[in-house]
Amino acid sequence: MRILMLAPEPVYTPRGTPIAVLNRCRALTALGQQVDLVTYPIGEDVAVPGLRWVRAPRVPGLRRVKIGPSLAKLPLDALLLWEAARQLRRSRYDVIHTVEEAGAFGWLLHAIFRVPYVHDVHSDLPTVLGDYGYGPRHPLTMLARWLERRILTGAKVIIVNFPGLVPLATAQAPGKPVHVINCSPVGGRPDPELSDELRASWGKERPLILYTGSFEPYQGLPLLLEAMALVQDALPQARLVLVGGRPDQVAEVTRQTERLGIAEATICTGLRPPQEIPSYLAAADVLVSSRRDGINTPLKVYDYLRAGKPIVATRTASHLDVLNDQCAMLTEPTPQAFAAALLAVLGDPALADKLSRASNERAEDFGVSAFLRQTAASYQELGVPAPSEQAVRSLLESVGELT
Repeated sequence: MRILMLAPEPVYTPRGTPIAVLNRCRALTALGQQVDLVTYPIGEDVAVPGLRWVRAPRVPGLRRVKIGPSLAKLPLDALLLWEAARQLRRSRYDVIHTVEEAGAFGWLLHAIFRVPYVHDVHSDLPTVLGDYGYGPRHPLTMLARWLERRILTGAKVIIVNFPGLVPLATAQAPGKPVHVINCSPVGGRPDPELSDELRASWGKERPLILYTGSFEPYQGLPLLLEAMALVQDALPQARLVLVGGRPDQVAEVTRQTERLGIAEATICTGLRPPQEIPSYLAAADVLVSSRRDGINTPLKVYDYLRAGKPIVATRTASHLDVLNDQCAMLTEPTPQAFAAALLAVLGDPALADKLSRASNERAEDFGVSAFLRQTAASYQELGVPAPSEQAVRSLLESVGELT
C-alpha cells in the first residue's frame, strides 16, 4: 500500500506532534507499507526503511515555526497543500493520511483525486485555539469547528491519540470507525555514563526533581515553579531540573525563578537531543508534569512511565487517560498540593519505590508491540493485516530499543 501522509509540522523536531508523526511512519513501514511524508521544509530527515521524505517548498526567511496557531503556518500550509497535490498528480496512492489541520487538505484532495483519507486527530482544534486566546465566537474558532466536522465525516477511518478524543469524533461522525492509538515513545535506552555525569553535575546527594518537554503556557510551569518555592522552604537541598524550552522561554523561566527566590535551586538545560532524554530521566529522583487543564495527553508521560521513576502530576484530564493513583501521585492543580506530593515522595523511600514499580508495570500497556497492533487495527478497513513478530521486531529496531 502506498500512503501519502500530510503533516503540517516541522518533522522531525523533538516535540509532541512531530514525534507522534515519526512514530506513525515507523509503525506503518514496519507493517510493510510505503509512506511518502509531505511535511514542512523545517526539521530533520530521519532514515526509516520504507519512508520517503518530501519537503514542501521553503518560505524565504522562515526557519522556525512555533507550537500552536500562527501566521507563519499559513504560507507553509499553502505550500504543503500544493506539494501534496503535485505528488498525487505524479503518482498513484492508495490512501492519504492527514494529521491535524491537514485533514482539511485530505477532505479537499479526496474530492479532487477520489483517494480515501485517514484522519489522525491529535487535538480538538477549537479547544487548541481557545488555549491560545481565541474565544468560541471568534471567526477562526468557528471556521475550525465547521472544518472539523467535515473532515471527520469525510474520513474513511479516524485515529485519535488518546481516549478523551473519542467522544468528539463519534459525536461529529457517528458510525465512522474510530481507533485509539496511544503514542509510543521515540525509544532509546539511558546511557549510564551520561546519567552519572548529569547526576554529579546537578548534585549527587541532592533530591532531584525533573521536568522535560516544551515551555508552552499549557504545560503549567508557573504552577511547578511556585510549588518548587514551597519545596525549597521545607527541603532546601532539593533541585529542580527543567529540560526543554526555546532560549527566550528559558530566559523568561529564569526571571520567574529569580522572582520566586529559587534561581539557585533551578537548573535549565534548554533543548536536548531526543536520544539523551532517557539518560536525563534516569538521573532524576522524581519526574513531574504540571498541566492545569486540557485533554491532550503529554507525550512525556509515556517516557516517564518507561523510566520507572516516581511521577508527580496534576489530576487533570490530560493525565488521567494514562496515569492513575497506582503509578503516580496525582494532585490538585495548585502549588500547595503539588509541593505536598513532591515532599511526600522525596521523604518516603518506600512510597517512591512503590510508584516506580507501578510505573514500570503501567508502561507495558503502552509499549511498542501494543502501538503496532493499534496502528494495524486502524488500517484493517484498508486491508492491512495484523502485525507479525518480524514487524514488531522491525519497529523495535527502528526506535532503538534493541541492544
